[in-house]
Amino acid sequence: MMNKLVLIATFIFIVNVVYIESFIPGAIRHNCDPVKQEYQQCGTMCPDTCQDVVSSGIKACVLSCRSGCFCKEPYVLDKKDGQCVNKSTCLVESQPTLDINILGPIRQDCDPMKQEFLECGTRCPDTCEDILSPGFKACPLICESGCFCKEPYVLDKKGGQCVNRSTCLVESQQTLDIISISTQCDPVKQVYRQCASTCPMTCERLRKNIPAICPLNCMSGCDCKEPYVLEYEGGQCVNRSTCFVESQQK
Repeated sequence: MMNKLVLIATFIFIVNVVYIESFIPGAIRHNCDPVKQEYQQCGTMCPDTCQDVVSSGIKACVLSCRSGCFCKEPYVLDKKDGQCVNKSTCLVESQPTLDINILGPIRQDCDPMKQEFLECGTRCPDTCEDILSPGFKACPLICESGCFCKEPYVLDKKGGQCVNRSTCLVESQQTLDIISISTQCDPVKQVYRQCASTCPMTCERLRKNIPAICPLNCMSGCDCKEPYVLEYEGGQCVNRSTCFVESQQK
């Protein structure tokens, strides 16, 4: 008789506990963080993590579910089975964590006149090309640490050196001038050189075998290709062989 009473009392106790717990929110029963978490009876087996936020893509996951505490929006796990953190912090934490021993030398390597060290600088720094052809430039939001050009300096090219913005326009004009001059050269007999001799070979020097006494400096312009030389100083390019023919005719 006593055993029956004990069994009945135990059964009644269990029923009461289950009944009472049914009125208690799951988040409280399972010690969920009320700010960052919520209780789900059938939550995903593959909750989002910072890795998923940084490298977005298709994630394979089993179709079964489980009950427990899950991160609310906009929170995700910092790592698998980790803590709930705001999604925005994932991008910051994904950057390489450099200690002071590493940061020191990097800062010292920056040109103090033209550069500054940034722990989170743009991955698409301005270049001369951006100055010459302004417009919308698509760039990832992820940042990187390193040396970056100060104002008013920009890179002369991607991965290049820091130059003053004003020099971009000057160098661009010089390039246009070179193109303009090079188009004036005779494509058959001449070639454009940025540093051509100031004492080009002439028929007279060729016939008399006169050595060239010429200053070391050079000049840009159209120069005779081989086998052409100047008919005379400031004249037209002629084939070397014609220099001797004309000399015999005279």
